[in-house]
Amino acid sequence: DPSDVRHQRNSYGEAMVAHQKRFGKDSEKIKAWTTALSTVADLKGHHIHTGFEIDHVNEIAEKVHAKIPPIALLAENAVELNQYVEETNCHF
Repeated sequence: DPSDVRHQRNSYGEAMVAHQKRFGKDSEKIKAWTTALSTVADLKGHHIHTGFEIDHVNEIAEKVHAKIPPIALLAENAVELNQYVEETNCHF
């Protein structure tokens, strides 16, 4: 949850307490991490409430794919590409 990140709660809070013990509560690293986490939490994004991450990744990929038209290879470049494919296959 973005608010957990922003306010370093739950697993983020536990990790921050461990880092504070290691580096000191007022260390520059802790200040930088706290600022970075707050900044990241404010970014717009796709929040996953339930389910598996892979399902959400697939959904996002399908939406992006639907918005970006495929790029056709030009016939004149196909011969050049075949040469690189053959060279690559020779190395395996």
